[in-house]
Order: sequence, then structure tokens, then C-alpha cells
Amino acid sequence: EYVDVDLSTPNMNDLIRELKKLGVESIVSSHQFDRSLSGSEMETILQKEIEAGADVCKIVSTAQKIEDNLSALNFVSQVSRKTRIVCFCMGELGKPSRILSPIFGGCFTFASLKKGQETASGQMTMKEMRIVYGLLGAK
Repeated sequence: EYVDVDLSTPNMNDLIRELKKLGVESIVSSHQFDRSLSGSEMETILQKEIEAGADVCKIVSTAQKIEDNLSALNFVSQVSRKTRIVCFCMGELGKPSRILSPIFGGCFTFASLKKGQETASGQMTMKEMRIVYGLLGAK
């Protein structure tokens, strides 16, 4: 149903057009593995993803301090009214935004099927996420 295409992929616009012809939705993603992003940086990335024809825009950075989660969550809250967005922070310090992003308007978040199968730092298992969402009273 979805294909994740990195924003830096060569000929990305052509690829996204082909995906649409096949009835596949595109997630155009940007990952920052070594730092967090400011609101203006996230806005610039978002505009590029929208211009590329993304069905879902994905912006993920790495939390350097716990407050970086607030920037990501504030951004999700603001832009989820105008586009489908996935946005949170990676790393151990990024767990709060991974959990709370869908509550703030994000389309979804990522979890591993089981411990040891994580695809990024700070990723929790589906079981852990269900426990946390249960404690928060979220569905």
C-alpha cells in the first residue's frame, strides 16, 4: 500500500508518479541521524516533500536533549491539519515523541515486532507501545 522514498532519491518525482499509477501511496521521508531539527528546518523539508507529491510526509530527527521532542510534537500538531505527517525523534531521548506523535496528529509511528528487530535507535516494540498507549488511555 505504501512505499517509503527518501527525499534525496534521484529521479524521485518520476518514481512517485509511477507509484501513483500503480495505486501505491508514497511516504517521502527525511531522516537526520545525528541531530535534531528546528521548526524552520522541518517546515523547509515538509515543503520539499509536498512539492515532490508525497501522500505522507515523514520527518525524523535525533533527539539530543529531551526538549527536542517538544519541537517535533509542536510541528506535528501544527501541520497535521494541512497534510498527512509522520514526525518524531529517534534515539533513547526521542521515545516521548515516538509515543505521542499520533496523539498530536501524526498518521502513525514505528515499532518493531519484537525486541532485537528495531530498525532505529529508540524504537520500541509493538508490545511496549500497546502497554504505554493503554496507560495513557489512548487507542
